[in-house]
Amino acid sequence: YYVTVSGRVYSEENVVITTGPTNETAKQEEAGRLTMDYDASTDDGVSPIPFSDYTVTLKPIAKDVTLCVGLHLVTPYPTNDYSMLQIGSISISTDEYAGIVDRRDAGTTDKIYNLEGVYLGNDMLRLPKGIYIRNGRKIIAR
Repeated sequence: YYVTVSGRVYSEENVVITTGPTNETAKQEEAGRLTMDYDASTDDGVSPIPFSDYTVTLKPIAKDVTLCVGLHLVTPYPTNDYSMLQIGSISISTDEYAGIVDRRDAGTTDKIYNLEGVYLGNDMLRLPKGIYIRNGRKIIAR
């Protein structure tokens, strides 16, 4: 299973992903960590900063087991007194990903295409439900 978080930040933010049989923090264990970086090149001061997707691979779990997933912001309070994490969506899937996917990785892009190869922009939240291609992978907008 894979947890994908679509979010945007105005400073570096660290998130711990946990899983467990209940939503009680004490009964969950860490499944992965995300570092969501602020990219000043995407901030023109007028338009909203675009959302980026970050994916964590979860440990294998047995079938027919309830799995609760937690997101925990663990960034220390910043010295400039300014911090912001906005989550646009969270999804859990069985699609094949390879660990943590970050838009800063070499060879990746935020461009989204339909299945015919037509460029549709880079904001997943503005697209209707359907199947699209981003970073060479099929993604589903629900």
